[in-house]
Amino acid sequence: MQNANPDAVSHREAGFTMMELIVVMSLLAVLMAAVVPVYSASLPGIQIRTARAEIVAVILAAQENAVREGRTHRVYFNAKEGAYWVMSEQPVPEELAATRTRGRKRGIEEPTYFEYIDAGWGAVRYLPKYLELGRITHGRPDRELDAVYIACHPNGASDQAVFRFRDVRRGGDRFTIRTLGTLGKVAEE
Repeated sequence: MQNANPDAVSHREAGFTMMELIVVMSLLAVLMAAVVPVYSASLPGIQIRTARAEIVAVILAAQENAVREGRTHRVYFNAKEGAYWVMSEQPVPEELAATRTRGRKRGIEEPTYFEYIDAGWGAVRYLPKYLELGRITHGRPDRELDAVYIACHPNGASDQAVFRFRDVRRGGDRFTIRTLGTLGKVAEE
């Protein structure tokens, strides 16, 4: 005998059996067990590529802003802390100019100093904990900040320097970032 109500569904047809749910959950567990190790193994490589791209982007942004603002920007690297940031040249306020001689340049009457840039692109950033900044060639030391910097000048040029990075976690993969001086170019190797 058929049900008088055509919308009524028998209890058997209303959902999944417990066995069907167990089989589906088991298949999902097997798939997750296969995917998670692959994803977690690729994560350090992704983070290193991201850090590499961010460093180059910060250097290029410092060069662009130096030209646009007409003042020198410096990109600093602190190898001990694995940090990098940008500072911008600023004129010294008149009330402090008589007491401050650091930053005075040849041919420029107005003394200058460098201050941190709080904007997102110039703020202090840190390398991933397993990425190490190794040897820096031709960078200028700043003993006061315990860092090395390259200057990006208003004419579009920047200091020539070579920064070598090493992944201490993944078999010692290495990469190099070079600033090519008067042309203001940045190369990755």
